[in-house]
Amino acid sequence: MPLLQQVRTLKTREEEKKVLLRKNETDLSLSKQECLAQQNLLEKLNKQARQDAAELQDTLLYLEQHAKDAQIESVQAHLTSCRDMLVYTFRNGLTLYRRQNETTSHMTQLRQKISEIQQDLQSRHAQSAETEAAQKQLQTQIQTLLQGQTLQFHQERLQSALREQALLARIAGYEEERRLLKKGIPCPLCGSLEHPYAEKHPSDEQSVLAQKISGLQKRLEDYQSLEKRRKELDSLSQQAETEKIRQENALQNFQQQLAALQSQYLQNQTEQQSIEKQIL
Repeated sequence: MPLLQQVRTLKTREEEKKVLLRKNETDLSLSKQECLAQQNLLEKLNKQARQDAAELQDTLLYLEQHAKDAQIESVQAHLTSCRDMLVYTFRNGLTLYRRQNETTSHMTQLRQKISEIQQDLQSRHAQSAETEAAQKQLQTQIQTLLQGQTLQFHQERLQSALREQALLARIAGYEEERRLLKKGIPCPLCGSLEHPYAEKHPSDEQSVLAQKISGLQKRLEDYQSLEKRRKELDSLSQQAETEKIRQENALQNFQQQLAALQSQYLQNQTEQQSIEKQIL
């Protein structure tokens, strides 16, 4: 990959990470604001409850001093019931407040996990693109190396050249017999009237053939190296795809959990507003 393209790719990834980081910071800020709002509401309810309890206590003390009056006794019973209802409502509000804090905390954790998975998936997507490009480049190199032929074709050429090399080596060993060959006189070894090596020494062809064999062997070695790299890239690609599917499933699961918590949060918020009206 050209250096400029790598720089652009890295810059794009950096920008994507910055966007996700800003989003995560925004979500965290909102969660902090929600917790602060809940705390302010609890303090407000606490203060109101203390005031109401003090007023009720004063009223009950007054009523105790005038307990002989039947009408006052009835009012006293009513106020006691109101006090009990107030305490009950306040406790419900406190329980709901704690539940909201737990929900907010869980939502923050889920948002963090979702952000991390999204960043990881973006990184894996970029890596998959690089792997795919490397696979295509490698396949092109293999096709160029084989020159449009099959691997078997080049293997057979090498075997043929090796057999020819062995034959030339055997011919070179009959140096004395080669000097005795005469034109028009049958070869004492094979009976042929043609003697191609009577004047031409086999070593001339051996040198050319050795270069040919070396080239064929180098071609096959290069092919084995490229093929090994191709298998490694295929394995990496399969592993990356498996991990990508796992991460996508986890992301979907976390998003569903977050949606359920957000729904629960809104429901709790409605109940909280109702309790606030009852107390205030």
